[in-house]
Amino acid sequence: MNYFEREEYLSEDPIDKMVLAKYLELLDSGERQIVILKDISGMKHREIAKIVEMPLGTVLWKYRVALNKLRKALE
Repeated sequence: MNYFEREEYLSEDPIDKMVLAKYLELLDSGERQIVILKDISGMKHREIAKIVEMPLGTVLWKYRVALNKLRKALE
């Protein structure tokens, strides 16, 4: 499933977009790229690893670290 197939799940509300942008700022650029490709574009980790030219294990690790950062920020 790609971004355009998931479009109905993305809010058009400017407040929602501001909140998303604020939380994404908490991540470094690599983490942000992986989270966007995975959770917004709906790509698989293996596809992301090819795009960002990193080993699959590194992509999985960075994704987990990013989610932990976001979880802590929401607490």
